[in-house]
Amino acid sequence: MRRCTPPSFFLFTCILTSSFAPSLFAADPAPPSPWLQPENAAKYVFVGKQVWNVDSGQVVSPTGAPALQTPARPILGVTDRYYLDMNSHYPGLPGMVTPGRVFAYDGTNVVPTLDGQRPQDYGHLGYWMNADSRRIVWIEKGDYWRGEADWTKGTIVNRKKITSLNAFDTHNTPLLWWAQYLFVYGGFDKDKPIVRINLATGDTDELPSAHGLNLGPDRALGGFVSPSYYRIVDPTSAILYCYDARTGQTTEIPSPLKAGPGSPPPAPLRTARARVDRR
Repeated sequence: MRRCTPPSFFLFTCILTSSFAPSLFAADPAPPSPWLQPENAAKYVFVGKQVWNVDSGQVVSPTGAPALQTPARPILGVTDRYYLDMNSHYPGLPGMVTPGRVFAYDGTNVVPTLDGQRPQDYGHLGYWMNADSRRIVWIEKGDYWRGEADWTKGTIVNRKKITSLNAFDTHNTPLLWWAQYLFVYGGFDKDKPIVRINLATGDTDELPSAHGLNLGPDRALGGFVSPSYYRIVDPTSAILYCYDARTGQTTEIPSPLKAGPGSPPPAPLRTARARVDRR
């Protein structure tokens, strides 16, 4: 009898004994639904338990929306390690993951830090990590920096200063990260409180808070973000405002959630809700 932790999307412990019948492992798992496949992330949005096709505006499944979770997952190019978020109940900011560690199957683990030392508080690492578990950004001396996680040595390499504004502090936290664009709370212009940073060039733009790309009272995005991280949905009783981070354009769609007199309020979207993390 031996204990093993298999490299699957869910971290669990299993006990193997010779009494298991081969038939238990014979059936192949059913393929995931189209809206659960990463390549289709931009095509669907979850409304309550319903799954909606964004392009057609039709319900494709009345109960197919999954519960939000952040399971363990493999690391590209590595066969003996897996990545595990340290707080699976908090999905992280849009386009970013919660602080996590890479575990080897022998139980040892490593987490990259800015100073290369093992952290005292795993909940406050001082940076934000992209959903690819590789790219990292942080604020240092008034500006944003970027780097890459070295999961072998537990440090951050290829560090580069991105902005030269000497204007950012702990209040100017990220809102959303898509591709090379980082959207952060600026607050330097009351009419344009959102700052978009191009991490490849260092260019910055100040954007207004409007339907589709609007800020809530806690300086978090007021909409809901698709699994692709570039489409933000801001539902109202009459219109669904859909902001596209790729183009900067907002599309207006007649709301399928419009309720008549006496009707219950519509179920909330259950995509990754934009939240602010003031670490």
